This record gives sequence, C-alpha cells and structure tokens, in this order.
Amino acid sequence: PDAPDRVLTTDEEDALLAQLAPHAVAPVAFLFLVGQRKTNCLTVDWRQIDLQGRTINFKVKSKKFAEGRNIRVPVNEDLLLLLVRMGPKKSGPVFTFDPDICPCSYCKRNPGKPIIDIRTTFKAACRRAGIPRDFRIHDIRHTTGSRILALTGDLKAAQDYLAHASIESTLRYAKHATQKKLEVMDKLTQMRDKSHTKVTLFGDTKIIENS
Repeated sequence: PDAPDRVLTTDEEDALLAQLAPHAVAPVAFLFLVGQRKTNCLTVDWRQIDLQGRTINFKVKSKKFAEGRNIRVPVNEDLLLLLVRMGPKKSGPVFTFDPDICPCSYCKRNPGKPIIDIRTTFKAACRRAGIPRDFRIHDIRHTTGSRILALTGDLKAAQDYLAHASIESTLRYAKHATQKKLEVMDKLTQMRDKSHTKVTLFGDTKIIENS
C-alpha cells in the first residue's frame, strides 16, 4: 500500500502505547523497533531470535523466491531490553496472551495462546490517543522507515533495513523525511539547551558554554 499522508511523531507513539491493552504493548513496541511487516512481527518465534548475537531472522515475501527470502535485523538496546523483560525461551511464539499482565477478556479466554491479531485494541488506542482513525498498523512500518531516512539520509540503508526488494518502495518514505528531520532537530535543540546558556545582548543571542 502507498505511504499515508502522515507518520507518527515519537510523542504520538508514546500516547498510543499508553492507551493499548497491556497484552498489545510489547507487540506494538516491537513493530516500531523492528520496522517489519505485521505478520512477520506477530508470528515471530523465539527460535528466530539470537540475543547473544543481537539479531532476529525473518523470512519475508519475495517476488523472486516463492518461499520468501531470509533477512537479519539487528537488536538494539531498546529491543534487547523489551525481549529480556518478556523472559526469553528456547522456542515458541514470542507474543502470547497472559492474564497475569492483562485482565482483558482475550487473555482470560486464551492464556498462553499466540497473539495473531491486535486490530481491535489498536484502533481503540488510536482513538483514545487522538490519532486519526485511518492510521493503520502497517503505517508503523512507514513511520520507522521515515525515521531511518530522517536520521541517516541514506536510502540504501533504509531499503536494507526494511527489506525492500527495490529502492522505489523506499522512495515513498522520502516525503515524510522532512517532518521527521524537524523532530530530530527539535531534540538536538533540547540537548544543546541543556549544555549551553543563552544570553541575549542588544537583540543578539549569544551562546555561553556551561562549565
């Protein structure tokens, strides 16, 4: 599908995660961090994850290979912490219904069963977080792709990370990069404000290093 007219800011991402049913928080956070398709993420098995090597192996759709092609996604610090908190296992689905962490009816009726659909709680969380109703789960992938482009300016790096077969697919995210670049610049400004003091003299702003 074509990229939507907008992607989520990090503040909107935080608001969305805060409004999700507890059992859906880890899967959605995983989607943001990994940037792969919903089906690949929700069906991930512990056998695909190498925490020591800091990688996750996925088999993604491919027009060239009927059985799909294998890709390897790096595990950064945030993703490592998420997975460790979940209690790694040798095998089995990563995301399962757990009535101990979520009191919803789905978890009570399906303890231990894999989570294969989060659309209901996702749409409800979007509504409560003030996110437009047309924002889809797949748009999380667009958001991650746009952030990679904004941070690196490297189309090839974004293509490789998202496992796009052609660069044309990655180019769809370029139109969102400006929005994400502004967000990055705002964060850089916040960091700079913490380490400098602004002094206004005769209408000009002078930056003085804090000791």
